[in-house]
Amino acid sequence: TAASKQDYPAIARSGTQYLVVWEDYRTDRNRELRAARVALDGTVLDPNGFELCASVGEQGFPRAAAAANGDFFVVWADTRAQVTTYTDLYGTLVRADGTVVTPCGTRLTTSDDATVPVVASDGTGFLVAWYESSGSGFNNVVKASRVGPTGVMLDSPSLNFSPSGGAANPTVAWGNGMYLVAYEGSGGLRGVRVPPTGPVLDAPPGMWLGGYGGFPSLTFDGRQWVIAFRLYFSGSNVHMYARRIAMQSVERDVDVAL
Repeated sequence: TAASKQDYPAIARSGTQYLVVWEDYRTDRNRELRAARVALDGTVLDPNGFELCASVGEQGFPRAAAAANGDFFVVWADTRAQVTTYTDLYGTLVRADGTVVTPCGTRLTTSDDATVPVVASDGTGFLVAWYESSGSGFNNVVKASRVGPTGVMLDSPSLNFSPSGGAANPTVAWGNGMYLVAYEGSGGLRGVRVPPTGPVLDAPPGMWLGGYGGFPSLTFDGRQWVIAFRLYFSGSNVHMYARRIAMQSVERDVDVAL
Protein backbone atom coordinates (compact mmCIF):
# COMPACT_ATOMS: atom_id res chain seq x y z
CA THR A 1 0.00 0.00 0.00
CA ALA A 2 1.04 3.62 -0.55
CA ALA A 3 -0.36 7.11 -0.86
CA SER A 4 -3.10 7.62 -3.44
CA LYS A 5 -4.59 4.66 -5.32
CA GLN A 6 -3.36 1.29 -6.51
CA ASP A 7 -5.53 -0.69 -8.94
CA TYR A 8 -5.84 -3.55 -11.41
CA PRO A 9 -3.45 -6.14 -9.88
CA ALA A 10 -2.20 -9.25 -11.63
CA ILE A 11 -0.01 -12.10 -10.40
CA ALA A 12 2.27 -14.78 -11.85
CA ARG A 13 4.10 -17.64 -10.11
CA SER A 14 7.52 -19.05 -10.90
CA GLY A 15 9.02 -22.07 -9.17
CA THR A 16 10.31 -19.98 -6.25
CA GLN A 17 8.19 -16.82 -5.94
CA TYR A 18 5.29 -14.70 -7.14
CA LEU A 19 5.38 -11.44 -9.03
CA VAL A 20 2.52 -9.02 -8.36
CA VAL A 21 2.05 -6.11 -10.78
CA TRP A 22 -0.41 -3.22 -10.54
CA GLU A 23 -1.40 0.28 -11.65
CA ASP A 24 -0.11 2.96 -9.28
CA TYR A 25 -1.04 6.62 -8.81
CA ARG A 26 1.37 7.59 -6.01
CA THR A 27 3.42 10.17 -7.93
CA ASP A 28 0.71 11.96 -9.97
CA ARG A 29 -2.76 11.49 -11.37
CA ASN A 30 -1.59 9.35 -14.31
CA ARG A 31 -1.44 5.59 -14.04
CA GLU A 32 2.03 4.11 -13.68
CA LEU A 33 3.18 0.54 -13.08
CA ARG A 34 4.87 -1.03 -10.08
CA ALA A 35 5.63 -4.60 -9.01
CA ALA A 36 6.67 -6.60 -5.98
CA ARG A 37 8.05 -10.09 -5.50
CA VAL A 38 6.44 -12.31 -2.89
CA ALA A 39 8.03 -15.51 -1.55
CA LEU A 40 6.01 -18.73 -1.59
CA ASP A 41 5.59 -18.45 2.20
CA GLY A 42 3.96 -15.02 1.78
CA THR A 43 6.96 -12.85 2.68
CA VAL A 44 6.91 -9.61 0.67
CA LEU A 45 10.40 -9.32 -0.78
CA ASP A 46 9.91 -5.76 -2.07
CA PRO A 47 7.89 -4.00 0.68
CA ASN A 48 7.57 -0.73 -1.22
CA GLY A 49 7.46 -2.33 -4.63
CA PHE A 50 9.68 -1.31 -7.53
CA GLU A 51 8.96 0.75 -10.60
CA LEU A 52 8.18 -0.94 -13.90
CA CYS A 53 7.28 2.21 -15.79
CA ALA A 54 6.51 5.87 -15.09
CA SER A 55 6.64 7.24 -18.62
CA VAL A 56 4.63 10.04 -20.20
CA GLY A 57 1.00 9.19 -20.81
CA GLU A 58 -0.60 6.36 -18.86
CA GLN A 59 0.32 2.72 -18.34
CA GLY A 60 -2.40 0.25 -17.38
CA PHE A 61 -3.91 -3.23 -17.54
CA PRO A 62 -0.68 -5.09 -16.64
CA ARG A 63 -0.42 -8.86 -16.95
CA ALA A 64 2.48 -11.22 -16.18
CA ALA A 65 3.62 -14.78 -16.86
CA ALA A 66 6.62 -16.78 -15.61
CA ALA A 67 9.14 -18.86 -17.54
CA ALA A 68 10.83 -21.97 -16.18
CA ASN A 69 14.13 -20.12 -15.62
CA GLY A 70 12.47 -17.73 -13.14
CA ASP A 71 12.09 -14.78 -15.52
CA PHE A 72 8.74 -13.02 -15.74
CA PHE A 73 7.35 -11.23 -18.77
CA VAL A 74 5.10 -8.25 -18.02
CA VAL A 75 2.92 -6.67 -20.70
CA TRP A 76 0.63 -3.64 -20.47
CA ALA A 77 -1.35 -1.03 -22.43
CA ASP A 78 0.37 2.35 -22.85
CA THR A 79 -0.69 5.76 -24.23
CA ARG A 80 2.74 7.41 -24.54
CA ALA A 81 2.63 7.26 -28.36
CA GLN A 82 -0.98 8.39 -28.73
CA VAL A 83 0.04 11.07 -31.25
CA THR A 84 0.03 8.27 -33.85
CA THR A 85 -1.95 5.50 -32.13
CA TYR A 86 -4.27 5.70 -29.14
CA THR A 87 -3.00 2.73 -27.11
CA ASP A 88 -0.10 0.39 -27.79
CA LEU A 89 1.27 -2.59 -25.90
CA TYR A 90 4.66 -2.55 -24.21
CA GLY A 91 6.46 -5.33 -22.37
CA THR A 92 9.60 -6.18 -20.41
CA LEU A 93 11.29 -9.11 -18.77
CA VAL A 94 11.73 -9.00 -15.00
CA ARG A 95 14.50 -11.20 -13.58
CA ALA A 96 14.08 -13.35 -10.49
CA ASP A 97 16.09 -10.81 -8.47
CA GLY A 98 13.66 -8.03 -9.46
CA THR A 99 15.79 -6.47 -12.18
CA VAL A 100 13.64 -4.79 -14.84
CA VAL A 101 15.45 -5.68 -18.05
CA THR A 102 13.93 -2.87 -20.15
CA PRO A 103 12.62 -0.09 -17.88
CA CYS A 104 9.31 1.17 -19.33
CA GLY A 105 9.36 -1.72 -21.78
CA THR A 106 9.75 -2.35 -25.48
CA ARG A 107 6.96 -1.32 -27.83
CA LEU A 108 5.17 -4.48 -29.00
CA THR A 109 2.39 -3.08 -31.22
CA THR A 110 1.96 -0.07 -33.49
CA SER A 111 -1.71 -0.54 -34.43
CA ASP A 112 -4.68 1.53 -33.33
CA ASP A 113 -6.04 0.98 -29.81
CA ALA A 114 -4.43 -2.33 -28.80
CA THR A 115 -5.54 -2.92 -25.23
CA VAL A 116 -6.28 -5.32 -22.36
CA PRO A 117 -3.46 -7.80 -23.04
CA VAL A 118 -3.16 -11.32 -21.63
CA VAL A 119 -0.03 -13.47 -21.52
CA ALA A 120 1.02 -17.07 -20.86
CA SER A 121 4.32 -18.97 -21.00
CA ASP A 122 5.34 -22.33 -22.44
CA GLY A 123 8.25 -22.41 -19.99
CA THR A 124 10.69 -20.82 -22.43
CA GLY A 125 8.86 -18.16 -24.40
CA PHE A 126 5.50 -16.44 -24.12
CA LEU A 127 2.34 -15.65 -26.05
CA VAL A 128 0.63 -12.27 -25.76
CA ALA A 129 -2.96 -11.79 -26.96
CA TRP A 130 -5.05 -8.62 -27.04
CA TYR A 131 -7.91 -6.96 -28.84
CA GLU A 132 -7.94 -3.74 -30.82
CA SER A 133 -10.26 -1.50 -32.76
CA SER A 134 -10.34 -1.86 -36.53
CA GLY A 135 -12.97 0.78 -37.27
CA SER A 136 -16.30 2.11 -36.08
CA GLY A 137 -18.89 0.03 -34.23
CA PHE A 138 -18.24 -3.39 -32.70
CA ASN A 139 -15.45 -4.15 -35.11
CA ASN A 140 -12.78 -5.22 -32.63
CA VAL A 141 -10.33 -7.92 -33.65
CA VAL A 142 -8.36 -10.33 -31.44
CA LYS A 143 -4.67 -10.64 -32.24
CA ALA A 144 -1.66 -12.40 -30.73
CA SER A 145 2.06 -12.85 -31.08
CA ARG A 146 4.54 -15.31 -29.74
CA VAL A 147 7.36 -13.68 -27.76
CA GLY A 148 10.85 -15.13 -27.49
CA PRO A 149 12.74 -15.71 -24.22
CA THR A 150 14.50 -12.34 -24.64
CA GLY A 151 11.16 -10.49 -24.89
CA VAL A 152 11.16 -9.97 -28.67
CA MET A 153 7.91 -10.36 -30.64
CA LEU A 154 8.24 -13.28 -33.07
CA ASP A 155 5.14 -12.89 -35.25
CA SER A 156 5.23 -9.96 -37.65
CA PRO A 157 2.59 -9.18 -38.68
CA SER A 158 0.78 -10.34 -35.58
CA LEU A 159 -1.64 -13.26 -35.74
CA ASN A 160 -5.19 -12.08 -36.47
CA PHE A 161 -7.78 -14.56 -35.19
CA SER A 162 -10.87 -12.56 -36.17
CA PRO A 163 -10.23 -10.50 -39.31
CA SER A 164 -13.96 -9.93 -39.85
CA GLY A 165 -14.28 -8.20 -36.46
CA GLY A 166 -16.81 -8.78 -33.70
CA ALA A 167 -14.29 -10.14 -31.18
CA ALA A 168 -13.09 -9.09 -27.71
CA ASN A 169 -11.80 -10.12 -24.29
CA PRO A 170 -9.21 -12.82 -25.04
CA THR A 171 -7.78 -15.21 -22.47
CA VAL A 172 -4.83 -17.59 -22.93
CA ALA A 173 -3.35 -20.68 -21.26
CA TRP A 174 -0.55 -23.15 -22.06
CA GLY A 175 -1.07 -26.92 -21.99
CA ASN A 176 -0.27 -30.14 -23.83
CA GLY A 177 2.41 -28.52 -25.98
CA MET A 178 0.36 -25.57 -27.26
CA TYR A 179 -1.35 -22.34 -26.30
CA LEU A 180 -5.11 -22.01 -26.40
CA VAL A 181 -6.49 -18.51 -26.94
CA ALA A 182 -10.22 -18.19 -26.20
CA TYR A 183 -12.29 -15.06 -26.80
CA GLU A 184 -15.72 -13.64 -27.44
CA GLY A 185 -16.24 -14.01 -31.16
CA SER A 186 -18.63 -14.64 -33.99
CA GLY A 187 -21.54 -16.77 -32.75
CA GLY A 188 -20.18 -17.25 -29.23
CA LEU A 189 -16.92 -18.28 -27.61
CA ARG A 190 -14.10 -19.10 -30.01
CA GLY A 191 -10.76 -20.83 -29.52
CA VAL A 192 -7.49 -20.97 -31.47
CA ARG A 193 -4.64 -23.39 -30.79
CA VAL A 194 -1.18 -21.92 -31.27
CA PRO A 195 1.99 -24.05 -31.06
CA PRO A 196 5.21 -22.37 -29.85
CA THR A 197 6.52 -22.47 -33.43
CA GLY A 198 4.90 -23.03 -36.79
CA PRO A 199 1.44 -22.29 -38.16
CA VAL A 200 -1.69 -21.69 -36.10
CA LEU A 201 -3.82 -24.87 -35.95
CA ASP A 202 -7.27 -23.28 -36.33
CA ALA A 203 -8.22 -20.89 -39.13
CA PRO A 204 -10.20 -17.71 -38.35
CA PRO A 205 -12.58 -17.27 -36.65
CA GLY A 206 -11.33 -20.27 -34.64
CA MET A 207 -13.04 -23.31 -33.15
CA TRP A 208 -16.52 -22.79 -31.72
CA LEU A 209 -16.40 -23.36 -27.94
CA GLY A 210 -20.03 -22.62 -27.14
CA GLY A 211 -22.69 -19.99 -27.40
CA TYR A 212 -22.69 -16.39 -26.25
CA GLY A 213 -20.48 -16.52 -23.17
CA GLY A 214 -18.68 -13.37 -22.10
CA PHE A 215 -15.43 -12.42 -20.36
CA PRO A 216 -13.89 -15.91 -20.55
CA SER A 217 -11.09 -17.05 -18.25
CA LEU A 218 -8.98 -20.08 -19.13
CA THR A 219 -6.67 -22.48 -17.30
CA PHE A 220 -5.07 -25.91 -17.86
CA ASP A 221 -5.26 -28.53 -15.11
CA GLY A 222 -2.59 -30.91 -16.43
CA ARG A 223 -5.08 -32.95 -18.50
CA GLN A 224 -7.48 -30.51 -20.12
CA TRP A 225 -8.39 -26.86 -20.42
CA VAL A 226 -11.15 -25.43 -18.28
CA ILE A 227 -12.92 -22.25 -19.33
CA ALA A 228 -15.16 -20.10 -17.11
CA PHE A 229 -17.44 -17.42 -18.51
CA ARG A 230 -20.57 -15.42 -17.83
CA LEU A 231 -23.97 -15.87 -19.48
CA TYR A 232 -26.83 -13.39 -19.69
CA PHE A 233 -30.33 -14.61 -18.92
CA SER A 234 -33.68 -12.82 -18.88
CA GLY A 235 -33.56 -9.21 -17.74
CA SER A 236 -30.16 -8.24 -16.39
CA ASN A 237 -29.36 -11.54 -14.68
CA VAL A 238 -25.83 -12.79 -15.24
CA HIS A 239 -24.63 -16.23 -14.14
CA MET A 240 -21.22 -17.91 -14.13
CA TYR A 241 -20.63 -21.17 -16.01
CA ALA A 242 -17.65 -23.38 -16.78
CA ARG A 243 -16.83 -26.24 -19.11
CA ARG A 244 -13.93 -28.57 -19.80
CA ILE A 245 -12.25 -28.61 -23.21
CA ALA A 246 -10.45 -31.69 -24.56
CA MET A 247 -6.75 -31.22 -25.23
CA GLN A 248 -6.39 -31.96 -28.93
CA SER A 249 -9.79 -31.57 -30.54
CA VAL A 250 -11.12 -28.64 -28.53
CA GLU A 251 -14.18 -30.81 -27.91
CA ARG A 252 -16.63 -29.08 -25.58
CA ASP A 253 -18.04 -30.46 -22.35
CA VAL A 254 -21.49 -29.60 -21.07
CA ASP A 255 -21.81 -26.29 -19.21
CA VAL A 256 -21.65 -26.42 -15.41
CA ALA A 257 -23.28 -23.63 -13.43
CA LEU A 258 -21.07 -22.08 -10.74
